[in-house]
Amino acid sequence: MLRLRAPRNAAIRLHGQLIRGSLRPDRQPLRKKRDMELSEAIKRVWKENFSVYGARKIWHQLNRESIKVARCTVERLMKRMGLHGIVRGRRCKTTVSNPGAVQFLKLENDG
Repeated sequence: MLRLRAPRNAAIRLHGQLIRGSLRPDRQPLRKKRDMELSEAIKRVWKENFSVYGARKIWHQLNRESIKVARCTVERLMKRMGLHGIVRGRRCKTTVSNPGAVQFLKLENDG
């Protein structure tokens, strides 16, 4: 495998062909194009459902809408966008300690 190291936007000549560091937007890889389309659909479904749907429910909803996508792809894109669903069973923290309050020393030998 041939690895080339060059600045990101530099042009390199390899076997008579010009290779650029960054691709034009119209010639992006298929995965990147599909990810951009799916990201919009995922964000739409997430917002329509009050921002509580997780990856599994969004995956089900997209498949109901005839948008065929793998669950792991939905998980990957949600993680990249910083989206997450509501987690059940987590308790709220009701007591917040006051850092300015008097702290009592713990006795080491309470015997």
